Amino acid sequence: MAQTARTLVTVLTFFGVLAYCIKGQSNSLIVLNPSEQYQRISGWEATAQAGQDEPGFSKIQDQLFQRSANELGINRLRLEIHSGAENTHDYFSDFRAGTLGESEYVRCYAYTTVNDDNDPFSIRLAGFIFSGLDNQVESVVLPLKKSLEARGETLFLNVTYVAFSAGKIDPGCPAGLQYHHSSPEEYAEFVLATHIHLRDKYALIPDSWEAILEPDNTGFWRGPQIGAAIAAAARRLVANGFVPRFTAPSTLSAANAVPYLTDILAVPGTTPYLKELSYHRYGGGTIPVVRGIALAARQAGLDTAMLEHIGSGSDDLYVDLTEGGNTAWQQFALAFQEGDDGSKYYVIDNTNPAAPVLRLAEAGKRLAQYFRYIRAGAVRIGAATSDSNLRPVAFINPGGRHVVVVQATGSATFGIQGLPAGRYGVSYTTASVYNVSQSDTVISPGQTLLASIPAAGVITIYGRPGLSEVPSISAVVNAATGLVGNLSPGEIVSIYGTGLGGPVGINLQLSGGSFVSTALAGTRILINGVPSPVLYASANQVNIVVPYEVQPGTAANIVAQSGGVSSSVFQTGVGETSPGLFTLNSSGTGAVAALNLDGSVNTSSNPAARGS
Repeated sequence: MAQTARTLVTVLTFFGVLAYCIKGQSNSLIVLNPSEQYQRISGWEATAQAGQDEPGFSKIQDQLFQRSANELGINRLRLEIHSGAENTHDYFSDFRAGTLGESEYVRCYAYTTVNDDNDPFSIRLAGFIFSGLDNQVESVVLPLKKSLEARGETLFLNVTYVAFSAGKIDPGCPAGLQYHHSSPEEYAEFVLATHIHLRDKYALIPDSWEAILEPDNTGFWRGPQIGAAIAAAARRLVANGFVPRFTAPSTLSAANAVPYLTDILAVPGTTPYLKELSYHRYGGGTIPVVRGIALAARQAGLDTAMLEHIGSGSDDLYVDLTEGGNTAWQQFALAFQEGDDGSKYYVIDNTNPAAPVLRLAEAGKRLAQYFRYIRAGAVRIGAATSDSNLRPVAFINPGGRHVVVVQATGSATFGIQGLPAGRYGVSYTTASVYNVSQSDTVISPGQTLLASIPAAGVITIYGRPGLSEVPSISAVVNAATGLVGNLSPGEIVSIYGTGLGGPVGINLQLSGGSFVSTALAGTRILINGVPSPVLYASANQVNIVVPYEVQPGTAANIVAQSGGVSSSVFQTGVGETSPGLFTLNSSGTGAVAALNLDGSVNTSSNPAARGS
């Protein structure tokens, strides 16, 4: 009976596909075009507000960050720094302790400043109180960073300056409150002091600095002022060894973004350091406005990012991806209590404080159909259909696997042409069901993949590792000599095998501005559980630096991870040292690979000049 049932399903499936082909439903066909390439995704962002100061947070925090990384796919955080952190008194701690009310704190103290020493070129760190920043770092940033690293990915940290400075003149606030960051050099000092604090206390370096949150919602910040502040801050950061990357203008109204950008770029010194044109959707978020933002960004060589809109969901995300060319996108807070009002990805139900319940918000369920599968570094490619009931987007993830996300206005069956041969997963969310997974589909070269969704919603078709793609380590050698032997801390080694990375070799990437990332296009190498800095990754070879945490005299248990799939353990020993010199013929013998002071290759016929 069971065999008969399986045969019947097979026959029905065959005739279903045959009927689709006979009808020739060209309006239900999505055609991919990998030669059309658009934006590269930097991350899916949330504000680092997770209800960390509310009762019961400790009971759900581990679950929250694991689900944020694995279920929803958040990999970028807005870490807010209030201008009032430059002060002589810790008003944030007063607010947390309940000795200062929220209204008074926000209206009077969060954004007003006390100058550290009246000299913008001399930082007195004691004049900065980072308790509010540290609260977010320790409660949200570091735990999410850890969850992402466990899946072989890195966190994009977007530090955002907030200064709704008009609050200092609100009725009821004490007289004499000041705001001195209107001086570009004082602003630059604040930016540098924050970078130094994050680096020295947490080994964190911002991937981007968002120049000012919602400048059109403040009493001072306009395009020329933002431009002058960026230019001054960039000079200070460069002089102190940081690599500046600024995001602006983050206007409250999307319609204000391009006029602000024009004024910012008119200030000398901004162009090399402004990398991302950002906007919010609280006004003017129409398709013509979003298209205008994309055009202005292309002309200036910038990425685009919609970085806040309470109530936005997958419909706005689709427009911002396809019309706005967004490389990053945010709804708002990571998590909070109270109702599902579109202001947070996760809702914390504290009805029973002893056992709070964490649930993904309704909008978050559809957003997860994008976020979870389209990862940092993914490139959008062409995806066209003549069926107005289907709105597709397609991406190629690092490592080469494809993702197609389709928003459907009703039940639909459609084909996708242009996917490479391989194994594909299918998942969909509708108003009544969330994250329903269908059986994997395997297609051959040139084959059309058939997919269906039973009602209006979002469906994702995503490349999965084939059965032959489980990573395997066959050898570990000194990268300079090619010799097998004990590892040593700090040694550069080459790991050979299969399925270690994508089909195209990728060189190292920097995390936090100046650290070699421990994850490269989904590839990680763990030695005794410690992730290694990855210098190069391809399908058959990965070059790494052995972590200094690996102790001589112990066994080294090496595991390769690719696309979330782990290899079997490869074991070798650990010694004190494993010296080797890189040579010109890449064999570990012969002339050393070295450059003279003038940049020429050092050889016996071209030796280094005496004294150089």
